[in-house]
Amino acid sequence: MKIIENFDNLDKANTYVTAVNTELANATAKVTENTEALKQLTAASKTATVSINDLTNQLAVKNEQLDEALSEIAELGKKLAIQEEHGSDGLIVYIGKKSYHLIGDSFIYNGETKTAKELSQDDAQLQKMLKLNSGSLVEISAS
Repeated sequence: MKIIENFDNLDKANTYVTAVNTELANATAKVTENTEALKQLTAASKTATVSINDLTNQLAVKNEQLDEALSEIAELGKKLAIQEEHGSDGLIVYIGKKSYHLIGDSFIYNGETKTAKELSQDDAQLQKMLKLNSGSLVEISAS
């Protein structure tokens, strides 16, 4: 009657296997739950990365705009300092590394009338005027 003797051990083994199966089912459910949570966190991380990249690009553009503005402010500061030191007759133009007053309101160039502002933006014509020793260009001496 070996079978009857082992029946008691089989009940204990069956109880143990059932408990292990229950623990395994609980652990599997937890893994599934954690996997879903990980998927959600991964999606949120990707979204955050895209946002960070967008913000980084926007910051780069703003920094470039700031650098341009600061450069323009520095240039205007130089012009203001020259005007304060030498007066503000005419526009101040730069030819090479030197500063000049452009004296006059309008100029005739190749049969066309140009304003002082238009002429101040024409580097080639300013160079020609300088070579001709034009009286409309007065060098501002460095102090």
